Amino acid sequence: MFEKYARVFIIVALILSITVGCTNNVQEPAGEITAKELVKDERVRKALSLAIDRKMIVEEVTKGGELPATGFVPPGVSDSKGNDFRTVSGNFGIDTNEASIEEAQSLLAQAGFPNGQGFPTLDILYNTNEQQKAIAEAIQEMWKQNLNIESTLSNQEWGVFLDNRFEGNFSLATGAWFGDYPDPMTFLDMFTSYSGNNVAFWKNEEFDKAVEESKTVIGADRDEKLYRAEKLMMDDSIIMPIFYYTSPIMVQESVENWEYTSLGQWYFGEASNDNETLVWNLSAEPNTLE
Repeated sequence: MFEKYARVFIIVALILSITVGCTNNVQEPAGEITAKELVKDERVRKALSLAIDRKMIVEEVTKGGELPATGFVPPGVSDSKGNDFRTVSGNFGIDTNEASIEEAQSLLAQAGFPNGQGFPTLDILYNTNEQQKAIAEAIQEMWKQNLNIESTLSNQEWGVFLDNRFEGNFSLATGAWFGDYPDPMTFLDMFTSYSGNNVAFWKNEEFDKAVEESKTVIGADRDEKLYRAEKLMMDDSIIMPIFYYTSPIMVQESVENWEYTSLGQWYFGEASNDNETLVWNLSAEPNTLE
C-alpha cells in the first residue's frame, strides 16, 4: 500500500511590468492605448487577478495536489512566534474556491472598460513548457469569459524568455520563485526597487523601507515589517499568485521518520522500515530506498 504525499513548495505567479521605462522596450503603434500601459493601472491588475479561478487550475489543469495561492509567501514559512506567515498575512481578497467575477468586472468598469469594451488585446509571455502552456490557456479563457478580454499567448525558449523578462519586454509573464532559506525574506526582498530579481520593475519606497528596517530588528517588530511589506506589494497587485507547487512522491506506509523540509526537499536521512535503517541506492534507476 502506498500513500501519495504532496507538500507545499513554491509559488507560481503572473508577474506584471508596471513601469514607464519598460514601455519603451516594446514598439507599440503611436496613439493607441496599449495593454502594456493599461496594466499599470492597479484596478486593471486586480481585476485580472480576481477573474482567475485558481481552484479550477489546480484541480483541472495541473492536478498535482497544488494549493490555490493567495499571497507571495507560501504556507509552511513561519514568523518569529512560529505562526504560519501565510495564515496570518491573509488572502488579500483572493477567493481560493472560485473567481470573484462581479468584483473583477466592477474594477474593470471603474478603469474605463465596462464589459471589457475597448480593452486592447493582452499578451501572456511564458517559457516553452506544456504545463505553462496549459495554465496560460486556462487563464486566457477565464479572462475572455469573465471580463470579455481577448489575449494572446507567446512562448519562448527558456534563455530568451529570461532575457525578455529581465529587460521588461512583456506586459504579463509567468514566473516562479524557489525559496533559498525558510524565512519570508527570501520571497519578499526580491521586489525591492534595487533587486535584480524585481522583474515587475515595481518601485515603492514604503516597501523598501519595511524590508530594510526588518533587517535591523528581531521578533515581533521584524514580523510586523515583513507582514507590512507583503501587504504593500499585494495591495498594489504587482503579481497574480496562482498556486503553490507540490512535490508528490509515493512512499510505503511502513516507512517512518522521513520529512519534507521547508525548502522543498524530501529528507530520508533518518528513515526506517520495520526497525531497519533505509539507505539510498544511487546506482538504481530510478534512485531507490533500500
